Amino acid sequence: SHLAESGKTLAQAVDGLPRFSFIKAKGTLSPRTDIKGKLRRIEKLHPKGRKDKRDGLWLGFPEGWFQVRLSNTEPIWRLAVEGKPDWAEAKARELKKLLTG
Repeated sequence: SHLAESGKTLAQAVDGLPRFSFIKAKGTLSPRTDIKGKLRRIEKLHPKGRKDKRDGLWLGFPEGWFQVRLSNTEPIWRLAVEGKPDWAEAKARELKKLLTG
């Protein structure tokens, strides 16, 4: 196995892996919420991200990725952010502010 060949303990092998954070959030949509406008704004604020709009808005970057999507069964939005810990935390705060403001 890789561990046996490397001579490392499991803890040492895990310490060598990159660190990522995964953050989830959700919020309620009122009938007056212009969620499509908010998604357009998020997209415009991130022109360099790799984009996929098959299931909400997904944008990928070297530091990580995020997705904002609407529920098909409830009046809510869902946010998922994964990436390097500092980037993910900052991006989640930024997006939650945009989505709730």
